[in-house]
Amino acid sequence: MRPLGLTVPIQVIDPNRLPSDTVTLFRELLPNLEPTFLNGGTFCYKVGFASDDSSVWALQMFRKHTVFCIASPPEDGLTNP
Repeated sequence: MRPLGLTVPIQVIDPNRLPSDTVTLFRELLPNLEPTFLNGGTFCYKVGFASDDSSVWALQMFRKHTVFCIASPPEDGLTNP
């Protein structure tokens, strides 16, 4: 695992717009990830990393608003400082 840098594209996904096959994937993945709670529990995230340094994130704010993010590794294999 390594920092992805500042120019790596991050795709933010509204859970209400997920295709059904992606919903299934998230339902299988998320229960196996440990949550991290911040700011007295008002912010929570779970993250899973792949061998290519890509990652999938579930972010929840105020226990009401959830978004998913997919971060891909840099195409050149290098990170930005």
